[in-house]
Amino acid sequence: MNDMIRDTMSLKPSRIALAMFALLVALPAAAFADIDRWYVIRFGEDRAGWMHFQEIDTTIGFRTISEVHIEVARGDLTIAVDLKTEFYETYDGQPYELTNMQKLGAEPITSTYRWEPNGIKATINQGGRSTIETLDHIKGEWLTPAAARRFVAQKLKEGAKTFEYRTIDATNGPSPMRVSGTVIGEEIVEAVGKRVPAIAVRTEQSVAPGISSTEYLTEDALAVITEFGIGPIDMTVSLSERELALAKIEPTEILVSTLIKPNRSIANPRETRSATYVLSVPDGELPDLPQTSAQRVERLSPQQARVTVDLAGEEYEDRSVLTDPRYRNGPAMLDWRNKLVMSLAERAINKNYRMPRAEMAERMRRFVHGYITEKGLQVGFASATETARTAEGDCTEHATLLAAMMRAVGIPSRVVGGLIYAEEFAGRSRIFGYHMWTQALIEDDKGEWRWVDYDATLPGATAFDATHIAVTLSSMADDEMINSMAALAPLLGRLEIDVESIDDAAKGAAR
Repeated sequence: MNDMIRDTMSLKPSRIALAMFALLVALPAAAFADIDRWYVIRFGEDRAGWMHFQEIDTTIGFRTISEVHIEVARGDLTIAVDLKTEFYETYDGQPYELTNMQKLGAEPITSTYRWEPNGIKATINQGGRSTIETLDHIKGEWLTPAAARRFVAQKLKEGAKTFEYRTIDATNGPSPMRVSGTVIGEEIVEAVGKRVPAIAVRTEQSVAPGISSTEYLTEDALAVITEFGIGPIDMTVSLSERELALAKIEPTEILVSTLIKPNRSIANPRETRSATYVLSVPDGELPDLPQTSAQRVERLSPQQARVTVDLAGEEYEDRSVLTDPRYRNGPAMLDWRNKLVMSLAERAINKNYRMPRAEMAERMRRFVHGYITEKGLQVGFASATETARTAEGDCTEHATLLAAMMRAVGIPSRVVGGLIYAEEFAGRSRIFGYHMWTQALIEDDKGEWRWVDYDATLPGATAFDATHIAVTLSSMADDEMINSMAALAPLLGRLEIDVESIDDAAKGAAR
């Protein structure tokens, strides 16, 4: 298999860590002023990072600060993810301001949301450029972070067996999520070298359906230990002294454990134009998979679905999608208004805006493939702007740069998270690995509109093949990105794939 594909096809460890972070944002803690707590994050037995939580009385309300640093390994490479959120609210739980900093690549992205009478003013800063827009207020009842923690503490003191509330996922900005808890009972746990009484609670969050965590809380709803698993990865967040939390980290190699060995191999995968797979999980429920122009999904049971990928598929979209701002806007990850991104789009099509959109999209796909010269897993999760500047990255950088360039010339776009078949990757052969690519909304010769797949990691005239299986679709909006990553989490290390049939062009000799 081409070296470039091996270096760009898989969901790299930083994005697994990002999905995990979505599960950390709602850890209960007390709603009392001047709290300062440090935690050690472990993947299995290895120290993978730290978490720092503070709640400060500002004399006019509460300031809640949460910081997370995670390091993961891929071979000799260590990739770091840094995330920090700050939330300001009044004593009676009215929101004032949320700041969210994400450093997934080399350039941090900082988003500030301020509640104003006419809406939520959102300011996104990246690489010295700011974009401002006004979002609608959150509909329905919800609790600010400190108010949510007060709510949990009160429920525990009342002896409630279950509780549920609606709050926001701070890493996704003002995007509401639902949190539900079931009290298991009282236990004695060890933390900071001491044995302390705790209340065990099983918690589920709507941002990560199918994944539950077990939290050991004090009676004031302060987290002592939190445990949860994502496939083969057991994660523990334990109360710690500051010095221990900041001690040397031992990055864990977690990439190989996410690769999937199908029941049989696929000959000539890049030539495959149609294929049928059966996807299953051993227990629980297989998440709903998206229907796209090329992908049809038939639910067989709660744990199983048949997926047919056919490049000749003709599932059309309503024309209203053409004006949907989600696929045209320039969020932080797809800032198509960046001068360099716009320049690359113009270069790809030679400034010929009259050519058919399908030809534009394919020219840009091939351009991105050649433009990103440093292909590998050394980048965390860079935005289109950063990738345009550095010309390096793996499948996510290819996908985001291509999606931004498409929007720069007026083509609605989105990214797809899913799987691709590889003959060799990370020392394993004939496996499916997690991957990302791009879709463009294109009009065909019948005047119908459909989402067409473009994979910029593939060389030459190969724009796409039927060994791609879509799992999530994302506009990459600022309030959607982490949720789309978290949607992959329930499948990691648990998904099984049976190759049911492949087209004649790709069958070849069974291996």
